Amino acid sequence: LSIRTCKWEPFEVPCRGAPDTCIPIHNLCDGKDHCPGGTDEGGRCARDLCAADRAGCSFKCHMSPDGPLCSCPFGEQLVNKTRCEPENECLDARSCSQRCTDEKHGFTCSCDDGYTLDTDKRTCKVTDNVQVN
Repeated sequence: LSIRTCKWEPFEVPCRGAPDTCIPIHNLCDGKDHCPGGTDEGGRCARDLCAADRAGCSFKCHMSPDGPLCSCPFGEQLVNKTRCEPENECLDARSCSQRCTDEKHGFTCSCDDGYTLDTDKRTCKVTDNVQVN
């Protein structure tokens, strides 16, 4: 189980040592045990490393037993553990069969000459009455 299997809204993280258990990120370092064995507490929780410039996080900083943990708003992804950038859905090969244009909240598919976009808005089909040399 990875962080991606926990819910995004509200943002959840897996418990250390019990990855099948997810807790809301705001429960980390709150002085209460939410994970088995209290693994969501202790460690670096006593030092508020987020106070100084959000520990370099471009969006939000959350304290965790392992130190600061950055998170991003929906539709963005964490890069280099601190910076949020828009997700590029075009990097997924399943997005479009030919050309893909990434947009702020999604993507648009288009086709090469001699092809038209199918009703699924992702697949390109050969245009009727086109001669292939």
